[in-house]
Amino acid sequence: MYRPGMSHLSSIYSVWDGNAEALAADIGESGVLVRQWRNRENIPPRYWQRIIDAAARRGGSVAWTDFLPPEDTTPALCTICDLRLEDATIRACGERDCPNAQKDAA
Repeated sequence: MYRPGMSHLSSIYSVWDGNAEALAADIGESGVLVRQWRNRENIPPRYWQRIIDAAARRGGSVAWTDFLPPEDTTPALCTICDLRLEDATIRACGERDCPNAQKDAA
């Protein structure tokens, strides 16, 4: 049985008081599908915007980051130069061994 607070997705389900059928009805999907997401602790990205919009219609607030597990919200750092991997400055990294630095043409 689902208990609020068990998952990183609990803030999403709490908009519907943990009721999978209510969430399913609001996004036009089956309750079985929503319960499968809850059991797997994963909601496929193609449903995120529909859920965000449905939550807003109910007066709730859901952000896209609410769908991500906590470990996925931490920026990835290069193990050589400690720059964030999505940072544009990493292409200018001066560390010789940095695998992420843009290399000069030979």
